[in-house]
Amino acid sequence: MTASPRLGGRSPGDAKGYVGGETIALRVLDAEHNDLLPPRRVRVERVFEKRFCELTSGDLRRTSVYRNWRDVQSDLAFFYQRAIDERDTVSIVEFSYL
Repeated sequence: MTASPRLGGRSPGDAKGYVGGETIALRVLDAEHNDLLPPRRVRVERVFEKRFCELTSGDLRRTSVYRNWRDVQSDLAFFYQRAIDERDTVSIVEFSYL
């Protein structure tokens, strides 16, 4: 996986935003926010935002499991434990491992 969908905006001006070229620690957390795996350093390559219903298979090509926007919507609804509308914004953060 070299891309991860995130609910809502992740532009540089957002509090949880990312910037292309930035180096961050990628973390995989459980429900209690404990690390499931050791953090990995990655470089953010690109961040873009769309409505769920506008995502194409090309937008999701760098994710490991998603082929259409409904799959992304379903998983994020599970993680956030709430309904997600097809018009909600999703951010795709593309990165490379260091």
